[in-house]
Amino acid sequence: MGSHEIGHMFSISHCLNANCVMNGSNALPETDYHLARACSLCQRKLNSSIHYDYKKRLLALKNFFAKQHLNSELSRAEQDINVLQ
Repeated sequence: MGSHEIGHMFSISHCLNANCVMNGSNALPETDYHLARACSLCQRKLNSSIHYDYKKRLLALKNFFAKQHLNSELSRAEQDINVLQ
């Protein structure tokens, strides 16, 4: 997954969280099973490398997921946004 490899470009190593996009995988089906999002720890690692507005990022992701009809990811983004409010 591209997000995983981009995470490596920002010096984020593999994650032990099974649902994190930065979790390592050994085969394409295993990669496809992972969520398209980083766990909260990997989010903090990324934010320490490149400072960004987390809420703005979540809103942009929510719009992208809605346009692409990625309903499970959309639901998770909405949950994350609700936690911030």
